[in-house]
Amino acid sequence: MQKNPRRIMIVLLIIGLMMIGGCKYDYKQLFKKNEPPEPKLLKVEIYFTSTQHIPAYVKGLGIEKDGQVYVGGSSLNYIYNAQGEIIGSFNYARVDYIKIIE
Repeated sequence: MQKNPRRIMIVLLIIGLMMIGGCKYDYKQLFKKNEPPEPKLLKVEIYFTSTQHIPAYVKGLGIEKDGQVYVGGSSLNYIYNAQGEIIGSFNYARVDYIKIIE
């Protein structure tokens, strides 16, 4: 009795698919384009012209990639919490200085 190589391949394919189907591996990541990593958040204190200051995290000290600049010079930049979630925004026109906290 000679084994049919086609049957063996089909059986192996079915077993392989059953094994893959049982895993919780994210196969979508195989087809994603490599995106650059998110910039590290900087812990800062933002001092405003109204003499108030707040501790926060920012992605950078300049206008952010996802920030906006409006006609007339005002800008919108985001403030993040330690987990990287947006918790607020600020306008550089109202900022005296930003102190980096390490």
